[in-house]
Amino acid sequence: MKRNKQAVWAAYEKKLDQPVHFLRKREVCARVGLSNSELHRRIAAGDFPAPIKLGDRCRAVGFSSAEIEAWMAARVAARNEGGAA
Repeated sequence: MKRNKQAVWAAYEKKLDQPVHFLRKREVCARVGLSNSELHRRIAAGDFPAPIKLGDRCRAVGFSSAEIEAWMAARVAARNEGGAA
């Protein structure tokens, strides 16, 4: 598990120089292939990037596209290493 988080962080650092784009929850679920409830389980467990509050007076949240891409890259890297992520 620790190796997976290090891989996510390493991939995220590579994307810091790119502009930040926010994805809404529906886009994230479609992109990563997880249901809404599974997405929330993984966020609560700390195994998926947490959403970012988009406003002070609204409930709208978004996910950093760089963090989502880094998470996906870490999943592929874990598969290629032969370990479970």
